Amino acid sequence: MKLFELASDESELDSWAKDLVKSKRWLAQELANIDSHFHTVYILGSWYGNASILLFKEANITFDWLYNVDVDREPLEQGQELAKKLGLANIQAIQANANNIVYKHPTLVINTSVNNMENAGWFENIPQGTLVALQSRNNDPGALNQHNSPRELALQYPLAQVLYEDKLRLHDKQGSYARFMVIGRK
Repeated sequence: MKLFELASDESELDSWAKDLVKSKRWLAQELANIDSHFHTVYILGSWYGNASILLFKEANITFDWLYNVDVDREPLEQGQELAKKLGLANIQAIQANANNIVYKHPTLVINTSVNNMENAGWFENIPQGTLVALQSRNNDPGALNQHNSPRELALQYPLAQVLYEDKLRLHDKQGSYARFMVIGRK
């Protein structure tokens, strides 16, 4: 059974769009090249928690605890239901603004929604030494942050050590765009 077949409504089905899944798989593969186990993971702007499921199911990345963080309750609840169906009991949902998160011993913080999230603390609050994975894109109408290269993303969110940066060409309903990813230690 394909994961998107478990979607309960149209917006959850949209979260499994081909371009979004491809960018999350890319993230999972590159993280697996860096490490295969993380103690505590936070995924900011998690929406339905698809990244957490793809990390586990597609890249065989393990974690002791994973927290999906989003401001919207309904997508978090639907993502939790899917995680339970898949036997992922160590995934928790946190309904909160990512800018207000108090991290508890994170080993990895992921934000694939950088272009849609105001930075009023989420990045600054990440403890030094934490592995951070960031994704943003260009050609995103209405986005708060537009990035045109991985370097531009890295300059806005400076890391002490960059381990990976690249771009991926994608296409969605609005047209072609590039997704940029930077992974490194803060």
